[in-house]
Amino acid sequence: MASLRYRAKVDLGVAAITVAIGTFFTYQVSLIEAVQVDAIGPQLLPYFLSISMIVLGVWVGIASLYFNAQPKGSEEESDAAHAAAEENFGFRDSDLGKVFAVIAMGFIYIGLFHILGYLISTIISMALMMLVFGNRKPLQIIVMSLAAAFAYDYVFMNLMGLYDPPGEWFDLTRFLENPSLEELTRKLPF
Repeated sequence: MASLRYRAKVDLGVAAITVAIGTFFTYQVSLIEAVQVDAIGPQLLPYFLSISMIVLGVWVGIASLYFNAQPKGSEEESDAAHAAAEENFGFRDSDLGKVFAVIAMGFIYIGLFHILGYLISTIISMALMMLVFGNRKPLQIIVMSLAAAFAYDYVFMNLMGLYDPPGEWFDLTRFLENPSLEELTRKLPF
């Protein structure tokens, strides 16, 4: 096998990290306790997403090895062409500050989630993430953070029926719960 080019090394690194994260997520999904025994439950979508991550990570790895092969032509022409193509590829010119800021935001979100609960931590994290990526318009940050947090809350907590654990400092779940059909019919005048 020919030596690995810079691009193939970067792609293999991305593939390995993607597979590792997908494997970790698959393990975490296996810990979700389902109250029901139906085939479609709270584990279905997370399993699909985590296994898809693994499959796509493997696919990126295979593609990087496949495209690492030497093209036809002289080796000098090939090396010059690859050097020119790879000059601006990968992490050489990356803003590593933003990369580390996004990783740090993941840890901040997890910490806020335990302290403040899902909704408040999502609003704060969305606002901070927009700041990391250079958005400096306060009204846009506020509106988008609120809209995204309430949309995520509606999809995950109401439509999918996932458990929204209360934060240690704040418990907004009692304000966000949808009343049951029985509670609504009790309030009807007839």
